[in-house]
Amino acid sequence: MAAVAMLTATLLGSAQDGGVPQAGCRCAHCAAALADREFERLPASLALRGPDGVQLFEATRELAHQLALAGGGTPAAVWLTHAHLGHIDGLGQFGTEVMDARGVPFHCSRAVAEQLRATPGWRALLDGCHLELREWRSGEPVECRGFSVTPLPVPHRDERSDMHALLVSAKRKLLFLPDHDDWGATLAAVGAASPRDWFRQLGADIVLLDGTFWSADELPRQDAVPHPPVRESLERLGTRRKGDPRIVFIHLNHTNPLCNPESAESAKLARSGWETGREGQTFSI
Repeated sequence: MAAVAMLTATLLGSAQDGGVPQAGCRCAHCAAALADREFERLPASLALRGPDGVQLFEATRELAHQLALAGGGTPAAVWLTHAHLGHIDGLGQFGTEVMDARGVPFHCSRAVAEQLRATPGWRALLDGCHLELREWRSGEPVECRGFSVTPLPVPHRDERSDMHALLVSAKRKLLFLPDHDDWGATLAAVGAASPRDWFRQLGADIVLLDGTFWSADELPRQDAVPHPPVRESLERLGTRRKGDPRIVFIHLNHTNPLCNPESAESAKLARSGWETGREGQTFSI
């Protein structure tokens, strides 16, 4: 793999599947976003800009805004971590009714590919040659011009598909991990003693990390949508040390106090040396 002169990654969405504001909600964060789009957060997504154009991670319902943020136009390829609602519900926009895209490479696991084939609306994207399936093998790098993407299986609710984190390797390495169930299961699956150990094993310079909930009691039904609370991640990570990657929390639920940059929780995160993601944030890799 020859290194490119410059590969950039732009965060296109920092929120959980429903975004902020979330449908049917009038909490303080959603009300603020409805009143002023400055407080809006889009569902988690990432754009890689390389020599062959934009590689899009996730296909959310906010595709129009996110592609504009990425520079506009049809992406050179799409990569999907898993098949939960907010990560895939924009996929239909590649079809006849909207973009009428042609032969866009679509990188995903076999389980996600099976979901596409089994769902009539998504199957039409394949039959109409709007998307061209490229099934990866877990743990094996997918070589692109100037960089590679390695899909890493991690435990997450698998009622529709499996889940893969994506490790982008160029001059530097970026780990995209918007979802996983809990640290215990993930660390056991990857054979690491701690998040810091795992990130070191991967050689990650930047980690875009699941920050869905701040605490374990934000929602009355939170057990049904497991994610490691940011509070626990901070307990495991402590403060940033020399040699640590840059860790940016994304996939924020509308209930998460990190949605408010003036909150005490945002201040605590900043004091620890870690960050909250924001749309338009760009990283050189």
